[in-house]
Amino acid sequence: MLLLKGLRNLVVVGFAVGGLLSSGSALAQRLPRSQVSDLIRQGRELWERDDVVGAIAAYRQAVTLEPKNAQLHVSLGFLLTQQEQYAEALRHFDLALGLDRRNVRAHMARGFTAAKLQQFPQAIQSYERAIQLDRKNLDAYYGLAYVLTRAERVPQAQQVYRQIMTLAPRDVRAYLHLSYLLQQQDKLREASAVLLQADRIAPLNADVWFAIASALAAEGKTEEALEKYQRALSLDPRHAEANQGIGDIMQQRGNFGEAIAAYRRVAALRRDDPQVHWLIARLYLEQNSLSGAIVSFRQILSIDPNDPDAHLALGDALGQQQRWGEARQSLEQAEALFKQRNNSDGVARARRLLQQLPASRP
Repeated sequence: MLLLKGLRNLVVVGFAVGGLLSSGSALAQRLPRSQVSDLIRQGRELWERDDVVGAIAAYRQAVTLEPKNAQLHVSLGFLLTQQEQYAEALRHFDLALGLDRRNVRAHMARGFTAAKLQQFPQAIQSYERAIQLDRKNLDAYYGLAYVLTRAERVPQAQQVYRQIMTLAPRDVRAYLHLSYLLQQQDKLREASAVLLQADRIAPLNADVWFAIASALAAEGKTEEALEKYQRALSLDPRHAEANQGIGDIMQQRGNFGEAIAAYRRVAALRRDDPQVHWLIARLYLEQNSLSGAIVSFRQILSIDPNDPDAHLALGDALGQQQRWGEARQSLEQAEALFKQRNNSDGVARARRLLQQLPASRP
């Protein structure tokens, strides 16, 4: 989210006509300003109407007319990232930087896009250059820490988060990110110390309490963790992660009813997340509640109708309820989807379950 927010700031500059039509461009002086200006205005209006494809077309025309305008390339590159056309976007950010090496927004955008393409050395280089040009640009530091983490350079990422804590000592995000990385390295005592700092800065921040609870849960201190998760929910009842943390602890304890209730709260907050429905379905199966599991499998398929594992699990559960026709339909769908994915093991599992069903009537 931080990176996207930073990129969105490019649009403000990119759509400002006066900034784009630099009087220093010799080509701009030879072309009628109104032609490029009209295309920019058209692109801005299309983008505001969520017609990104149309906006890209307008900006491509503008770039053709004024290829030496760095901000035009940045704006077009930004729009291309919205369509996940990262390779072309990266080319335009490179063109922008070829025209203006001190363009911080172009370096930021290049870093974001290179990271999307998993070109981590290039992404790191871009964010480092943005920081050299603007030492107080927190988004650049966060972007650098992110790509360092993705590149598995975790100690360097931790150092960047500590730099952010020095630059902006009340920015809780850096403390949370750093504590998470420390927990991943099993440095639980250091992680807890960082979280205590965060708590002093923002005692009413639900994310801080969630992070403290997660650290306690990782140490096996589940009772204390539950207390902290509840504290997070008292501050933000819609905190999905805190609800999931409670569900996980209840599941570990065998309190399946309470775990399902917690996971259902998560599902209500993450309507497009099939994973939480899988958790609920498995808990129902643990309790031999086929009806509850079937409802969960259908919810998974309402999110992703082409999930072969969900079709397979649904068919198996329906078969156990002797709902032969429905079971056969689900298992045949699973078999077809596994075939599409060249998943021979999945195909074999679907066929085994189909063979266990009574022969269908002619």
